[in-house]
Amino acid sequence: MPTMHFEGSHPNGDEAARIAKQKMTVWFGERPERAIVSESAPEMIPGKEGVTARIDVTYT
Repeated sequence: MPTMHFEGSHPNGDEAARIAKQKMTVWFGERPERAIVSESAPEMIPGKEGVTARIDVTYT
């Protein structure tokens, strides 16, 4: 099954996770033939400008 990731960056980690989740929701909303099989908890990656949240998703 294919896997992809969605990222969101923001100084606040919770907001970064929300942005990543929103990107994922939009991507799958535009592709109703795809279904999420599993998604990881947001991985928080520190950076110079704040935090990047990354969600890995496996889908059909």
